[in-house]
Amino acid sequence: VVEGSFDYYQKRTTRMFNDIPRSAVTGQYTIRGNDGVLDNKGVEGLIRFNAIRNESTKLSIFVNGAYNSNKIVSMSNENLAGDVVNAIGGPAGQYQLYPYVGVNQATGNMQFLDINGNITENPQPSDRRLTGKSRYAKFTGGFGFNFQHKGWFLDTLFSYQQGGWIYDNLYSWVMNPNYAANNINVSADLLNAWTPQNTNTDIPSLKAVNAGTDGSSDRFLYKT
Repeated sequence: VVEGSFDYYQKRTTRMFNDIPRSAVTGQYTIRGNDGVLDNKGVEGLIRFNAIRNESTKLSIFVNGAYNSNKIVSMSNENLAGDVVNAIGGPAGQYQLYPYVGVNQATGNMQFLDINGNITENPQPSDRRLTGKSRYAKFTGGFGFNFQHKGWFLDTLFSYQQGGWIYDNLYSWVMNPNYAANNINVSADLLNAWTPQNTNTDIPSLKAVNAGTDGSSDRFLYKT
């Protein structure tokens, strides 16, 4: 026996709970409050196959999946000051970063794109741009089985997601060569760092003069 379900939804959330900017003269740059409208829409589906069903034994196998898209429709106080923002017209929790484009083969310094698309080794906060990428995955789902035999149960569930983005803080830390000088473990990838003899690499020199400027870049942004 096969059974299943399929649902389509549209949901509008009003008065979202988030940071609301305030003048610094109040002693607070932001306060938590209600502001903004967020739309969610998507589909969800489930299929279950009842392979065995008798008095003593039951076995069913299932798979489910979902797609969700969200968009911020309006906010009376749009705050685009950070690396992760809620921008009108974009997804919630959108990354706002400048692109990392590699290493200057002559100097070993990191290179980025400024807001005009020019290569720079000295990026500024104003060079960040909305990426359209968010930590919230568009596709989620799972599969598994439920087994029952004479009072014994065995259930499994495997889950997956795709379409989200995550900033890998842990990797960014172990790629910091300053930690090695303090006897803190770092990544073996640093062995491929730029040197005058190793110029064809995307890992900057251990002594790059612009070290630390990659914190607001997409160098460590990865798709989930």
